[in-house]
Amino acid sequence: HSLAYTLVWSNFFSKLLPWGGMYLISFLSILIITFIITQKNKKELLFIFILFLSSFQFLISNKKIEYLNNIKVYFFTTQFDSTGLKNENKILRYETAKEIFNKHKTTNKELYNSDIIIFPENTYFIDQDPKIKNLILEEFKDSVFLDSGKFNGEYLLTYFKNNQLEFYRKQMLLPQSEYVSYWMKYFAVIFNQKQWVNSFERERWSKRGEESYVYKTDYLNGELDSEIKIGGLLCYEIISPLFYRQQVESGANILVNLASHGIFPNSRTLLNQTISIAKVRAIENNKFLIQVTNKNSSFVISNKGDVIFVSNPDEISGNNITVPLIEEKTFYTKFGDLVTLFSFWFIFSVFL
Repeated sequence: HSLAYTLVWSNFFSKLLPWGGMYLISFLSILIITFIITQKNKKELLFIFILFLSSFQFLISNKKIEYLNNIKVYFFTTQFDSTGLKNENKILRYETAKEIFNKHKTTNKELYNSDIIIFPENTYFIDQDPKIKNLILEEFKDSVFLDSGKFNGEYLLTYFKNNQLEFYRKQMLLPQSEYVSYWMKYFAVIFNQKQWVNSFERERWSKRGEESYVYKTDYLNGELDSEIKIGGLLCYEIISPLFYRQQVESGANILVNLASHGIFPNSRTLLNQTISIAKVRAIENNKFLIQVTNKNSSFVISNKGDVIFVSNPDEISGNNITVPLIEEKTFYTKFGDLVTLFSFWFIFSVFL
């Protein structure tokens, strides 16, 4: 995976992503290195194979396309110190988020014109106070709000519009962060730390979501009624090529990720890694991708992998951007790893 995320900055390799995803890049790069070292007498066949894969690039038009369905997105970058799991921290986050939100209401009128308004992971803005819902209904009736947090043992990405709540349940959970792995439980028993396990599971344990989800809502595009279809994931889930591909298969025309880097605050290394991963996800699925982050920079990636915007990691900020809704699906979105499997079969049958 790391190899593919590094090579995404290469123009040649990035153009293969819409056809075979990151596994094709990893497979191809390892194959080239292996044949250069061990198969000197078969370099001609390797050249033919690379030429075949390169032909995919000519099927991708470099012509700049003007997208008609553009929407306005407003997102907040925050600096919360707490994990947000204990009830007192949830309230603190909500109060801080409300203060930030009210400040931007008075200083940036673009907030009122936004189709989507997004808070970072575990902000708990929507569900802590009924007054917030009433305010949204009165002043932001045409906007959909994205928020997240842990409720009743589940990590939820919350969509709120027109007094309707809809949820995506986090599918990828991290061991020793959102559940205790079996081997860790064994060590806890051996070293008489069962009490720690019980305390961890009481405060941090979460139930895993089972289904992909795409949020859909109508919006007025000039005189035309159009539809925003959001594929949203939480934090570490961006690393999986499967989740966004499933959402785009189900119709998503914009991708978002709500994240928190509180464990490694304002880490440039983590930010650069995340941007590389986001570039791969955006190109694989031909969609704009917005990551909204706590304790680091928020950023926007175009469907071609260009870094459109990166916020200041040290500031609490609200940012607005106009992005297109893209309906076209890539070969990879439709057929998954078919090109990679074909490449493996070709190598196995011809070279070995």
